[in-house]
Amino acid sequence: MNSSVASVVRGEFLFRDLLLVDVGGELKRHPRASEGEIKRYLEDKESKDQVAHWYEAQLVHYGLQRSKDKNTAKVRLQQALNQKKLKAAPPHLVDMEASMKREYAAAVRKAKTPSKPLPAAGKGTKRARDEEELPVARSKKTKVSVQIGDVNIDIEHSTSSKKPVSRAKATPTSRRPKQDTKNAASARAPPTTPTPYKMANSGATLNYDSLQDVPSSSNTSLPTATPRVRPKQTARKSVIGFGGPPSSQQSTIKPDPYDQASHFPSSPAPTTSTSIKPEPTHHATSSPPQINITGVYNILTPHPHLSTLSSKASRLFLAVDNSTNKIWGSFELGWYGGTIKIDQIATNRAVCFGWRARDHEKPGNMRFGKECVGEMEFFGDQEVRGVFHNLLPEAVHFEGKRRAGPLWSGKSVYAYEKEWEGFPKEAYGR
Repeated sequence: MNSSVASVVRGEFLFRDLLLVDVGGELKRHPRASEGEIKRYLEDKESKDQVAHWYEAQLVHYGLQRSKDKNTAKVRLQQALNQKKLKAAPPHLVDMEASMKREYAAAVRKAKTPSKPLPAAGKGTKRARDEEELPVARSKKTKVSVQIGDVNIDIEHSTSSKKPVSRAKATPTSRRPKQDTKNAASARAPPTTPTPYKMANSGATLNYDSLQDVPSSSNTSLPTATPRVRPKQTARKSVIGFGGPPSSQQSTIKPDPYDQASHFPSSPAPTTSTSIKPEPTHHATSSPPQINITGVYNILTPHPHLSTLSSKASRLFLAVDNSTNKIWGSFELGWYGGTIKIDQIATNRAVCFGWRARDHEKPGNMRFGKECVGEMEFFGDQEVRGVFHNLLPEAVHFEGKRRAGPLWSGKSVYAYEKEWEGFPKEAYGR
């Protein structure tokens, strides 16, 4: 048993190297016992008796009506033993066990497959080399510095350009252009009539009369032919505030060309409008929700001849064929058993079905034809109610509920279809 692989679970069945039935927890899981083992516990008085949930698990293993009462479970197993129904498990449980076994074997093979190790991380030289060759956007900056007293005013204009990244071998040093030096020298000249004002973001004192016109360099002049997007400014003069009223010399300061809204031409309003034809509205028709009625149903009938056969479990097996919208299945009703076919899928209303049956008490006695019909009605995906016509002289009414567990009827649609076609072939020998 591979402890690293989880069990395959389908309803109350679980597979872990062998098929088990869970009837109430970890200590109440039992495998299927053989016919001889069950006979020994039922008939041998000297052997140690099993617990009640062991007998309940055997009823589930052999497709019999379950019971938590120990004596009731023993009686049902004894009746099935006398009718030789414990030779093998029901076909639908055998098919389910084979499917769970294949799924568990695939999980074991997957767990044994070693996972591939992750590639070891290198020293990062190749990654660094790749990053050097990646083109990144760099900004070309032109810096203009003006020193007024103890305060420096820096104006930077940046233009983005895309160039490959290269490793910097030395720390670049910023150089002031000669024109900036000339502007700074003129700005250092002492004012004739100083008027002190305070800046909003610094505690330094500024002589307002010493502010001179800052000429823009050739690199920062805006083209007149094509408008360009305003670059981000990092100049500290945009945050400078003055506390007192401006003097008469304030008119010597030129306004920032980037602050003029008239510098950027406004886009003309469109003169023509395009009429868009509205698309027609499609009202989607919502399809009714699909209800899966595939499964095994325990059915009961009030018919006087069939209701007395309490030892014979009456069941209905249904499988939906979504490709053809048909329902195939089989039934066990008293001493009759056979195949049914429903040509349409519907819920909460009656649908007609055809049936073909065999008499288990009279081998070779088969019933099929146009008169072998009935009606059936599904209530949701759990309950069914219907009637067989011409199975007995009187109509055979029945009702039942679907068993809890996987949506599996024990056979495929193809198997039911072959059984249906086998009735006339067996009867007429062709």
